Amino acid sequence: MYQDINGKTAFTNLLGTSGKTYNHVKLLNADERLAMLADGINEFVKPARPEPTPEQKEANAKAEAIDSAKAYRDLDLSELTHTFADGSVIQVRPQDQQYLSLAIQIGQPIDWVLEDDTVRLTSLQELTEALASGIQQGSLLWGAYTEGLKTGVWAARPVEEEI
Repeated sequence: MYQDINGKTAFTNLLGTSGKTYNHVKLLNADERLAMLADGINEFVKPARPEPTPEQKEANAKAEAIDSAKAYRDLDLSELTHTFADGSVIQVRPQDQQYLSLAIQIGQPIDWVLEDDTVRLTSLQELTEALASGIQQGSLLWGAYTEGLKTGVWAARPVEEEI
């Protein structure tokens, strides 16, 4: 639904089969359009949206804060790593933790692709250490996110970081 510049309600000036709708907008045939033009409806504008209420503004701000927190949480979870004693870095993201668990169940050292795409023979002890590190790091991130949902207060992020 649209209004002309005088506030008179009108339909959009899309041409089509009379009475049909397209994206919830009534289509006009050429005769209907001419009749509207004859009635003085010659310019179509969307009606102005009402200003959001303070409650709507608060709800929108809260939703934006939660969306931002989710994005940072997901980014942080996707960057979880563990550094072994020799300086090798292994990814311990949630999706990696399943593979670490399976490798530990095999019960023997295994070649593992590290964060820098090099391969390293990794012991059971190292795999267990990496898994525990990933679980701990993930728990801290989820804990901070959960606390933010409860309190509405989110941990500060560096200004230069943008999602």
